[in-house]
Amino acid sequence: IIVDNEEKLVTDNTQETALTNLLTDAGRRITGADIGLFNLGGFRTEWYPGQLNEIDLFLMFPFNNTFVSVEMSGREVIRMLKTIQTGTSVNPSSGLIQLFKNDGNGNIRILDAKLFDGYLVKKIELDKTYTICLNDFLADGGSFFSKVKKWYVEKNRIDYGTIRELMEKYLKSLGKIAKGSLIDPKHPRIRYLK
Repeated sequence: IIVDNEEKLVTDNTQETALTNLLTDAGRRITGADIGLFNLGGFRTEWYPGQLNEIDLFLMFPFNNTFVSVEMSGREVIRMLKTIQTGTSVNPSSGLIQLFKNDGNGNIRILDAKLFDGYLVKKIELDKTYTICLNDFLADGGSFFSKVKKWYVEKNRIDYGTIRELMEKYLKSLGKIAKGSLIDPKHPRIRYLK
């Protein structure tokens, strides 16, 4: 047994969920990054209330992907967020509050993004350097990051090890996944313009 879980953990391509927050927060904390980003395809199953064990971890993360961090300027962060936001899905993140507009046909466009570290909301400074946590699949140009790799020159990449092993340690450190503990209703990460 790795951890007791009190919440149904699933993904949703239009809003933040407890599951996507759990993983992106873990990556951001493990790597010490300012921002954590993940692709929805990296979540391979759902977790239900009860005890989570090694099999649950393997089913969620069957590939030997790793957490990596890279550096970007604030200007590059904003360009990245605009580049990856196409179509009908939002991308799970940690350390960000993103504002979107739905065009009425199901297409979502990002309007603004601010940093949020759990305490303070801050503007992204164009010339400041930020650390971004990704999985190696994205960093190597997979999924939505293929468009970013056309213009982004990778800087100071660090590999932290296999997500499955790092998540096992992280989940154990939590003690339990308490219901309602993974979404902050006062600071939603995904917001839509009314």
